[in-house]
Amino acid sequence: MERKKRDEGEEQSPEPNKRGRYRRVRLVSTPSLVRLDDRQHPPRGHYPIREIGPAALLDLKPEPEAEDAIAEYQREWRAFGAAYAQLARRASDDLAGYVEGLIALGERFWWTVPSSTVDDPDVSLHDHGRVAAAVAACL
Repeated sequence: MERKKRDEGEEQSPEPNKRGRYRRVRLVSTPSLVRLDDRQHPPRGHYPIREIGPAALLDLKPEPEAEDAIAEYQREWRAFGAAYAQLARRASDDLAGYVEGLIALGERFWWTVPSSTVDDPDVSLHDHGRVAAAVAACL
């Protein structure tokens, strides 16, 4: 419900450059968007698609290649699947541990997956999901 009609329309578009765009877009670094004065600033940075860590936080790319993003998404999806299988085995019947593990996996793997790729991809899927769940819990 919170998505703009334009978002939904562009994702369903028959045009090849719009279809599947979500597989080629990286998350924009919010700090790289901050402008405190009128001086020339470096271009906004995009995060690599990989597990969270200090190196990934500092490895910003000004204009990433779309095809590289597809390969990165595929690699991370396989790593997420393996980590999920391990979590499911370890959690067994511990529902609370399983839920906490899912949240941790979301942060670990989805921190650079944009929740929307149509306008500004500046909010991660993990953060969007956590906020949506918090609002739903409050309602």
